Amino acid sequence: AAPSGVDYLVLPEADDQNSLIDSLGVFADESLSVPVIASGGVGTVAHFVEGARIPGVTGLLAASVFHFGELSVAEVKEALTEAGVSVRPPSGPVQAQTAGA
Repeated sequence: AAPSGVDYLVLPEADDQNSLIDSLGVFADESLSVPVIASGGVGTVAHFVEGARIPGVTGLLAASVFHFGELSVAEVKEALTEAGVSVRPPSGPVQAQTAGA
């Protein structure tokens, strides 16, 4: 169980080597009562699928692969869906609100 006041746990990648660290599974214990988010260490869509299959991991977080155009969110969500991982539906573009609208 998580200490009082903990809303989620983010497990960061330790070495910036574009591969999920094996030790994530040690921390992502299924007995935790808060969401566990695996962060970083991905370079391919297969790494996202691998991370989603770590017992206890309930979310994935990455930035560099998207910022540098190596992968798109759409292709990662498609690969996860094809692998049987439940993902949030894609959201549409943010629409600017005009005054008085």
